[in-house]
Amino acid sequence: MNFKQNSWWLTIIGCLLLCLGWQSTVRAAAPYSVNPLLTKLPIQSKKAYFALNSKDNHTYQLPLLLKNNSNQSLTITTSLNNAYTADNGVIAYNQPSWQRNNPHRLTNKLVGPQQQVTTLAPDESKVVTYQLATKKQEPGIVLGGVNVSAPLLSNGKIENKLEYVVGVSLNSNANRVRLKQLRLSSVQLKSQANHEVLQSRLQNPAAQLIQHGTATVKVYRGKKLLRTTKLTNVSLAPKTTTNLVTPAPKRAKGTKTVVSFKAHRQQVSLKRAVSS
Repeated sequence: MNFKQNSWWLTIIGCLLLCLGWQSTVRAAAPYSVNPLLTKLPIQSKKAYFALNSKDNHTYQLPLLLKNNSNQSLTITTSLNNAYTADNGVIAYNQPSWQRNNPHRLTNKLVGPQQQVTTLAPDESKVVTYQLATKKQEPGIVLGGVNVSAPLLSNGKIENKLEYVVGVSLNSNANRVRLKQLRLSSVQLKSQANHEVLQSRLQNPAAQLIQHGTATVKVYRGKKLLRTTKLTNVSLAPKTTTNLVTPAPKRAKGTKTVVSFKAHRQQVSLKRAVSS
């Protein structure tokens, strides 16, 4: 049984992610385009999003160029959101209220409104700007993104929604990943879609960005190996938690789970008994 990563948040049409080194371009056929204007900012080398080499007590203006490529008026909503980690290590940016007031999050640095609404006539362009004030920074990375969305109309009715994400990160120093800081806080037996699964709660308590890892989840009864499941492309945003959701063996109560995690040329092994 193959257990694929949960990527429900990416089912929207045309998601453009300009974050974490993954670059895409908007095709001319897209109803609208979004481009971060980076030239006057201290951007990390070879990055095409707001990856700022940030300093204490500085203010940064983050301008986004929105362009309506269609032949009808468009109302575009932008929202600067914190990064969280969904199931099986999918970093997402689509929950405006998630830890909005947490002092360690990007929204806590925001000066001005979190959400802005812009109406563009056909072929019109406008610049939308967000302002961040760093204050005193802690070492590491603060991660978020500007979620951009607009309804797509057909015969005057909303048929779908086109969303983009432009990444934003404050980097007070280099990303120094230490996998030994990861914690396996619990492994629980859950029911999901009429199947029993194991939900291994993997915590990244540090201000470090972990990308493209591999998690191997093994379940034992005593010394007997009952099941092995491998998850690829597992990432964790700074100071977030993900649930590694894997198939449960029969009679999973009383078993032990071992999660081996590899990323950034490091490896860590974490153990926890299964609870119901």
